[in-house]
Amino acid sequence: MRAAAAVVSAMFFSLLFFRPALAVDAVQENRPVKAVGPEAVWSADKQTVQLAKQKCIDLGGRELEECFADAMRDLGAAPEAVAFTRSFGGGAFVRRFREAGRVDIAQVIYPFRANENHGMLLVNGDPPIVDVDDIMLLPKEGMEQDKTYISIKKSYPRVTIWPGDRPPRQPTQVETLPNGGQGFVVAYTLRNFCHACEVLGTAFFSFDFDKSGRLTGIRFLRIELPPKKTPREARKESEQISFVVMAEEGKEFTVRLASNRTTGYQWRPATPHDDRVVRLVHSDYVPFEGAPVGGGGEDIFTFLAVGRGNTEITMEYVRPWEKSHLPVKTATIRVSVRPPSR
Repeated sequence: MRAAAAVVSAMFFSLLFFRPALAVDAVQENRPVKAVGPEAVWSADKQTVQLAKQKCIDLGGRELEECFADAMRDLGAAPEAVAFTRSFGGGAFVRRFREAGRVDIAQVIYPFRANENHGMLLVNGDPPIVDVDDIMLLPKEGMEQDKTYISIKKSYPRVTIWPGDRPPRQPTQVETLPNGGQGFVVAYTLRNFCHACEVLGTAFFSFDFDKSGRLTGIRFLRIELPPKKTPREARKESEQISFVVMAEEGKEFTVRLASNRTTGYQWRPATPHDDRVVRLVHSDYVPFEGAPVGGGGEDIFTFLAVGRGNTEITMEYVRPWEKSHLPVKTATIRVSVRPPSR
């Protein structure tokens, strides 16, 4: 019950913007009118979404969100889709809607996020919207007592849980509960501390609703270890890292890369970047807390977003004294600097 109350408090969503006309058959069959439905989907192609983003690139905060909703409207999005984006915030829009029973699934895209651009919401229940990617909602006690998790944490003391990769076409398992309700089984990624770090496993939780659509609790289910990779797959994965950073002008941001200085290897910039956009402030190596000798850590680079624009930072993982050797790994960080929030 406490989990449900926390969700109600954290994720309350006004129904004011979603009041579709009550269909005759819904009245006759006494079915609830759903606040979010197929009409809220914006199925624009990538070029159209990019065009909407470009209209708002010089804005920040709420102004950016309102601008993006207006751009969606001007580019042909349905009123229900625009209303969702305007109300939910963050510039998120519904890419796909799946009717699943009393409670449904809306898969959304966050176009202005640096990472985790795909999200999943459980909609039309009580509370009206549950953001399953808000990991603060998860009851982690059961996970932390799981034998597989304990084994992972022993080897990787800084293991952290991250929202799973949720592309729009990824199916979500929905179970019928003994009380006639619904259980939505949601996957989360366990990583070696940072977003770009090694995947250590997958944790599964179930969001349980009763037959009236009320969230009754969130349960930890299990942890699955990642499938073993072939030597070729492992080598390809370890050689190249790529991610995107969205930063605000005038603010610092950090890049964390898994490293192990005890082996002689370290990360360093490989090529010059545009210092009119970002400037390296300082770097440091931090061993993982509680890790055994030789257990590794992180190279942490702090950059200042100097001016708006885009640039690319390339890093390489090398032994500095081995002049003729190729880097063991490379990392490409694409940086986009926006104006500060107003």
